[in-house]
Amino acid sequence: MRGFTLIELIFVIIILAIMSAVGVYYIPDPTLQESTNVLKSKILNKRSNAINFITNNENNITCIEFNITKLNEDENSSRVKYHFSKRLTLKVSGCVNNANIDFESNKTICFDSYGRPFVAKVDERLNDLCQNNAIISLDYKTKEKNITIYKMSGFVK
Repeated sequence: MRGFTLIELIFVIIILAIMSAVGVYYIPDPTLQESTNVLKSKILNKRSNAINFITNNENNITCIEFNITKLNEDENSSRVKYHFSKRLTLKVSGCVNNANIDFESNKTICFDSYGRPFVAKVDERLNDLCQNNAIISLDYKTKEKNITIYKMSGFVK
C-alpha cells in the first residue's frame, strides 16, 4: 500500500488555500442590503404607528432619529435584534420645511396621523411639513444604497 507523499499533501493544501481565497473574494457582503432593509422597516413602522395613533403627543412613537448610535439603542429595546455596523455611514438630505429647518441638520423625521413626513416635530399648522423628498444614504465599503421618503404621502422607497 502506498500513501501520499508530503509534497503531494502540500500541493493539495496550497490549491485549497488558493481556491478559498478566491471564493471569499467573490462572496457578497450582505451588510449594506440588510441594514437598508432594517432601516426601511423601522421607517415604515414609525409611519404606521403614526397613522394608527390618534393624538401625536408622544414623539418616540412617531419619530425616528437617523443616528447609528440611536438606532442601535432603539434596537436594544425591541424583541428582534439587529446591530447596525459601526463602519456603516448614514447621510441624510432633502426635506426642508417652511421655516428653512432642514433634515440634514436635525436628522429626525416624524409622521402625523396621515403618514405625512415632518422635520423634527409634527405641526398641526403644517409649517414643518417636508417641502421636498427626504433621502437617507447608507454607505458601506464604498457601496451606497438610498432610501427615499416622499413628501406629502410619506411613501418610502
